[in-house]
This record gives sequence, structure tokens and C-alpha cells, in this order.
Amino acid sequence: MGDVEQQLAKVERDLETKNEDFVLADQAYQDLLGQTTIQEARSEGLQDEVVRLTSHVGLLEEADGRRMQTKEALAHAVDLLAVTIREGIPLTPERYDHEARLASVERLRSEIDAENWVDPALLREYTALYLKELDIANSREYFYAKIPVTSRYGAPGAMWAECVMNGNWSVYYRTIDGKHLGVYSNVAEEGPPRYEFQERLPGALAKEVEETIMITRPEDYERKMQILVEKQTVADSRTHAQAIYDSL
Repeated sequence: MGDVEQQLAKVERDLETKNEDFVLADQAYQDLLGQTTIQEARSEGLQDEVVRLTSHVGLLEEADGRRMQTKEALAHAVDLLAVTIREGIPLTPERYDHEARLASVERLRSEIDAENWVDPALLREYTALYLKELDIANSREYFYAKIPVTSRYGAPGAMWAECVMNGNWSVYYRTIDGKHLGVYSNVAEEGPPRYEFQERLPGALAKEVEETIMITRPEDYERKMQILVEKQTVADSRTHAQAIYDSL
């Protein structure tokens, strides 16, 4: 009995040890199972994120393509506007200064090249320039300008003139002494424009030019004309004989 009891006690001690080992192993298993579940969830989350990012890459490529197309379209529109201004009539009222308008559109073109995309500010600036050119193309405005003239003796000179802008296409003019009446317009039939002062006009056109200038005169034009006459007198200090000599 004593031996059996000792063996039983040994078996019970071995069983307790096994139970402790099993409990520890079970805990380790449960921990591993929990970590595996976490890793599986993370893996699924990463896979979903990969799918999402992959779809975003496609969207980004599409958006970048649209960005470039929009930028190129705006740049092309600005280039066309620059050509319109560059080939437009250079004789204009001061507020429609040809060089200033061309500088504005060239500055906008540089801004477009410097930007990565087309923002609303660039679109507003282009729209403002485009609308201004439309306004110029449809306007008829009276102004004064000093134009080149040739005397009856062939001597070149310059004289103040009343001018009427006919959009972006031509200018009617009449010098303050009334001796030069004509049209400043593009005379090139094709290719780059070539603007010239033309005074040998058909009778009907000459009458139209004179009548147009008369009806577009402002109320205070006589006062301004007097000022221009005084300026012209100061500028042209040559005697009649000197003018003839210069023409020879």
C-alpha cells in the first residue's frame, strides 16, 4: 500500500505539472491565435488600402491628364489672343495702347507657363483680356494722334489729327489743318498685316470719313483743337521756304 500510495502521489504530481504545462500552452496558443487574428485583420486592411491607393493612382493620372489639357487649352487661347492683338491696328486711343495690351497678354502667357495648373485667377485674367479685346473690336471712339504726313512738296513731317477708331480694323483721320484726310488700315491682301495711311480715297469714302469725324466730335473739341494747333505751331518752326528746301 505504501508503494502504491507513493506511486499515486508521484502520478498526481506529474498530472499537476502536466496541467500547469497545458494551461501555459493553452494561454500561449490563445495569445498566438489572437495575434494571428490581428495580423489577418491588418493584412486585409492593407490589401484594401492597396486597392484604394491603386484606384487613386488611376484617378490621379486621369486628373493630371485633365490638368495638362486644361493648361494647354488656356495657353493656346492666350496665344491666339496675342496674335489678334499683335496683328491688330497699332493706332489707337491712349487707353487702348497697343503695346500695353500686348504686354498684358504676354505676361499672362508667362504666368501660365510658371503654374502647375490653371487656377481661377488665371481664368479671370484671361476672360478680362478677352472681353476687353471684344470691346475694342466693337467700339468707335474719337481721339487725337500725331500722324506722319507728306507736304505737297514731298517733305515728310508729323501733324496732329482728329481720329476715329473703327474697332480693331481701321482709323479715319483728318489733320487739324484739314489738308490730309484718309484711312489708316491694313493694305496687305494676305500674310502679315501692313498698315498704311491712305489719302487717295474715292469720293463716297472721303465723304464718309469726314462725316464720321464730324458726328463723333466731343462737345469741347474746339478747345482741344486750339491746344493742338498751338502745339503744332511750336513744333513746326520752319519757314515756308525752309519746308520747300527740305523737300528738295
